[in-house]
Amino acid sequence: IESIGIAIDAGADGVEIDIRLTADGEVVLLHDATLDRTGQGHGPVAEARFEDVNRVGVPSLSQVLEFIDGRCALNVEIKAPESWTRAREIARGEKKTDIWFSSFNMGLMETVVREGFPVGLLFSARRGTVSPAMLLDAARRIKPRALHLPPELFFPELTGDGCVPVFIWTINDPAEAELLIDRGAAAIFTDDPALLDNTGTVYYFP
Repeated sequence: IESIGIAIDAGADGVEIDIRLTADGEVVLLHDATLDRTGQGHGPVAEARFEDVNRVGVPSLSQVLEFIDGRCALNVEIKAPESWTRAREIARGEKKTDIWFSSFNMGLMETVVREGFPVGLLFSARRGTVSPAMLLDAARRIKPRALHLPPELFFPELTGDGCVPVFIWTINDPAEAELLIDRGAAAIFTDDPALLDNTGTVYYFP
């Protein structure tokens, strides 16, 4: 949570987090499926109780939202599909923070949209061939808030009137960020929002 505060103070327009579900049904902020990289815990988070993962510094989604308190937007990447049901309940109760969900799982994103929440569609060149036609088709079918793409998938066909906004991840070079914004990117994801000050709309990966 401390790193989120640093990002807000640095001027980030939003923060991106990853969520998973504990054994006792709490949605927590964690990228990996295990606690090993926390430096204090180990084993799958899905087999751990929230009390134990919280003790090693892993916050809940509710704690993150309470901390942000409307000061920036929150993009929640769903790493574990089983976390969606509880995350939906939490998001429905949130009144201050602009929150939306993202995932590489298109079926899950269709479900999230049907439930009335905005989404960002994640794509990666490492997950097979991705074409402009594929991206445009997904955007027409699911109607996301944005496409979340690495720079190598930012095709010219994705900009212009009527196109879904494109958010680019993960850019830490100010010159590259400015170039992408000039090409039509709507926002930049970065590890260090202070580096991209005055670049455009910036989202931070804690």
